[in-house]
Amino acid sequence: MSPGRAGLGSRRWKRLHDRPKAPNDLRRPRGDPLPDPEDTVTRPLPRPIVRVLLRYWLANSPSSWRRRVTADDQPIVHAAGTDPDRVFIVGDGVASGRGVVTHELGLPGYLARSLTAITGNATDVEFAVHPDMTVESSIEAIASFDLRRFDAVLISVGHNEALALMSVARWRVELAGLLEEVQRRTPAQTQIFVLDVPTFGGRTALPPHLARVVDRHAGLLNEATAGLTLAPNMTVIPLSHDNEFEPETRHLYQQWADDMAFDITKRLDPDRVPIEVSDGRDEEARRRAVAELELAGRARDAVLDSIVETARQIFGAPIAAITLIREDTQTTRAASGAVIDDRPREGSFCDVTVRRSSHHIVEDTVADSRFAHYAAGIDAPPVRFYAGCPIISPDGHRVGALCVMDDRPRAFSRQDIRQLRALAELAERHLWSLPE
Repeated sequence: MSPGRAGLGSRRWKRLHDRPKAPNDLRRPRGDPLPDPEDTVTRPLPRPIVRVLLRYWLANSPSSWRRRVTADDQPIVHAAGTDPDRVFIVGDGVASGRGVVTHELGLPGYLARSLTAITGNATDVEFAVHPDMTVESSIEAIASFDLRRFDAVLISVGHNEALALMSVARWRVELAGLLEEVQRRTPAQTQIFVLDVPTFGGRTALPPHLARVVDRHAGLLNEATAGLTLAPNMTVIPLSHDNEFEPETRHLYQQWADDMAFDITKRLDPDRVPIEVSDGRDEEARRRAVAELELAGRARDAVLDSIVETARQIFGAPIAAITLIREDTQTTRAASGAVIDDRPREGSFCDVTVRRSSHHIVEDTVADSRFAHYAAGIDAPPVRFYAGCPIISPDGHRVGALCVMDDRPRAFSRQDIRQLRALAELAERHLWSLPE
């Protein structure tokens, strides 16, 4: 037996023999490490050889994600509510439900719930997804769907193209063709979102020397995507470092969904105010929670003052406040940067915040017709930017808000929201530790 075949076994050798041939030094005994394609001592391996190594690992490694279970239930999920937003997903990778037994626990299910948590509306998500889907096969996959029915289309492709080291020129042509087809089959008001190709980083079992090659290529594909001329209703959703590919779990899908939902809701119908209407019993219990909180202490509170001052400094905002929403009025418990008078509850930003289960962001009140007439109880200048997170009682009632405001429009990132939510939780813990 030749050295190249030693230790492989006849069946395994036959499988390798039927594939594109690698150089003799790559057909090595089991247990020897795969060569590093980016070895700085020797000349980097040609891309055809890297492709062979990637295919071999994906097909044969016990750690390959292709060996994981994949959801195969009905291609539609629903988050309860009224006036539903309808979303369609096409693609591969994390969209395919690998690692979970139902799409309710995959990206479609978590995205539906994340969108509903932000908008207060129902969400219906339909999808055409498969682990092996490519840009080219995506066009075939959407052929049987009437895309005119959807408010948003989410495109998640490039995972397999990055692993195949597809040429950037070919990627650019094929992706442009897919976007043109989706644009042709959707009305102008439908929002189209393209996800960046995820990187593999250090979170997968893919050998690091292969992961580095794939990550660099994914970066090139993402640069090409960013360079395309997109229609006004198209948005590329970039991925943060936290969104590296990793073995799929519910945690990963929830993380991706929360980030995507933030970007998607900013582009949905701006004329619909996405707030909840509490039924009478919930609102009565909420008002009782506010009254009990006010009885516990109405004097100026140094801890709350510190929290709003911290919020103002962290976000570089001129104004920050903690408010409580009574039956008909909004009152201020702590403020930094301005004196905020009590004002009618109706038409206040913080009233919208307490009607949500999540944050409330208005990046520019002039550009957002839903809130152009809203006020904050401040004399002048008018509020152009508002970001708030609800203050929630121990029994789950949203009694008020921690908010920051500016007289200029500004952006507010996902990381900003996490920081504001953390400060709101500090305020909650302090408020309900006060003696009765």
